[in-house]
Amino acid sequence: MVDQVNATELAELFGRTKGAVSQWVSSGKLDGCWTGEGRRRRFDVRKCAAALGVRMDPGQRLGNAAATDAARQRILADAPNREAPARDPQPRDALLSPTDDDRYKLARIQKAEEEARAARRRNAEEEGRFVLRESMEREVARLLTSEIGMFEAMLTAAARSLADELKVDFKEVRRILRDHWRRHRASRSAALALAGPALAEDEAEADF
Repeated sequence: MVDQVNATELAELFGRTKGAVSQWVSSGKLDGCWTGEGRRRRFDVRKCAAALGVRMDPGQRLGNAAATDAARQRILADAPNREAPARDPQPRDALLSPTDDDRYKLARIQKAEEEARAARRRNAEEEGRFVLRESMEREVARLLTSEIGMFEAMLTAAARSLADELKVDFKEVRRILRDHWRRHRASRSAALALAGPALAEDEAEADF
């Protein structure tokens, strides 16, 4: 946090006007909270906040105080020669204290991401891109049963053609074809059960 600011910056941080800051100074509310005179006057933000009884709880920081945080960032950007605030020597992925400014920023980012995901999910549902898993499984099972039935009917027809062409017993040919088909079905069912369903590349990248 910027510790020393001028009157304009202090007013922006607290969401007030520069005239209000002047009134605080003249009324003595900020006695001991500033140094210098005129344009060189600088205010200690923490002391001013304490003197004015200004306190931001986490809920406020997620809402109205977002503008205050943005103002503070603009002040930092507009003051490149100002002494940079001390950095926490601990890594930023360490546990943040409840009063750490970054904790509120991370909470705001997470909240925005969750809202964006919810919006994408609603849009996809309205576009008909989602289906219920149970409904999909029932429809796939119905289609597979129909296809298997047609394939087995084709095997019977093929067995009849082979028997007539080769002058062999129809039932024996049909038995051989069905045995091969059943062994194939059993091996493929076992392989698919072990593999499980796989997501397509675009499905894996989707963030819902």
